[in-house]
Amino acid sequence: MATASDIAARGDFIPFRGDLEDDEMPQRTLYLTKDCELWLRTVLVNVPQPPRRKLHPSDEVWSVFVDFIMGRPMAYNVHLKKLDPLGKHVWEFKPIGVRIFGYFYLKATFVAHHGEMKSKLIPNSKYDPHIDDVHTYINTIDLDPPPCITQTGLAHVL
Repeated sequence: MATASDIAARGDFIPFRGDLEDDEMPQRTLYLTKDCELWLRTVLVNVPQPPRRKLHPSDEVWSVFVDFIMGRPMAYNVHLKKLDPLGKHVWEFKPIGVRIFGYFYLKATFVAHHGEMKSKLIPNSKYDPHIDDVHTYINTIDLDPPPCITQTGLAHVL
């Protein structure tokens, strides 16, 4: 079994660093899977700018990711949320127009598995395939056990 650092070293997790200043140190860790990084780089950046929005969806995601790694306060059901069924241990980051699906490997360590535009997820029944994809990934990744945090509260994951 491997640690998240081992998986990052072999290139299967891409650490998110943000554009931190020289005097800024991350307080939390965020990894992107290859699929998530590809989606962010090739799909999300090409989404048209929504009308009456200050930020492009890719900038919204970037902002939430930077807030996360910097240890800024995150509100449940505003910035992130554990999805039903809770037993699958899938969380979502909730930028305004985007959803990023993943899981907490350790406290303060999130693995972003993939993303989707919020507009493609309404009604909520369209979440099931995304939840199933992440749950399958959790069960097949060779991370040291346990492969994810199973608790539901922010205090357990942040």
